[in-house]
Amino acid sequence: MFKIDVLNWEGKTVSQANLSKDVFGEKLNKHLLHEVVNWQLARKRSGTHKVKTRSEVRGGGKKPFRQKGTGNARQGSIRSPLLEGGGVAHGPKPRSYDWALPKKNRQRALKTALSYLFSEKKLVVIEDLKSEKGKTKELKASLQKRGWEKALLVDEKQDDNFKRACRNLKNFKCVQTDGLNVYDLLKFDLVILTPSTLNLIHKKYGVS
Repeated sequence: MFKIDVLNWEGKTVSQANLSKDVFGEKLNKHLLHEVVNWQLARKRSGTHKVKTRSEVRGGGKKPFRQKGTGNARQGSIRSPLLEGGGVAHGPKPRSYDWALPKKNRQRALKTALSYLFSEKKLVVIEDLKSEKGKTKELKASLQKRGWEKALLVDEKQDDNFKRACRNLKNFKCVQTDGLNVYDLLKFDLVILTPSTLNLIHKKYGVS
């Protein structure tokens, strides 16, 4: 069992939280993290690219020119892929870039990312993620006061005012625990959690 300080917004330690070795003690596996990040990015692709084949291009019911005597290669339709404005042969079609990735791999990658952040002291636990007025300016000042320039903020249930205040911050992202993923964990310089978030992470992975 590991220990981590729980801070308030003034940077003072108010308590300590326990971190399970089953979740925060995984060995670094770069190949696994790379695989899961690629999988996430592939799932984000819309896959809506589309070109027209010769059967979908308008026109072309008549031969563009006579068969013989022109000196050109014979053509039967202006929709041919050989001609400008014609269809495209073997072009891209709508498709999904997703592929099956075992759930165990995804869970292990998430634990590996959390373990890496903890070992590199890039994991912070703060007592709450709340905002009284929901003002971006006030939240930005509080974050800069702590020296946090780019961070992922994770809470069990997002406070509406805090979410609104965080929305316009360029280098910060506020998500609920259910939305925690490997890509976001590795994208930001720092990950800020709440005690309730830690409890949910332990519960999700079967750790008391």
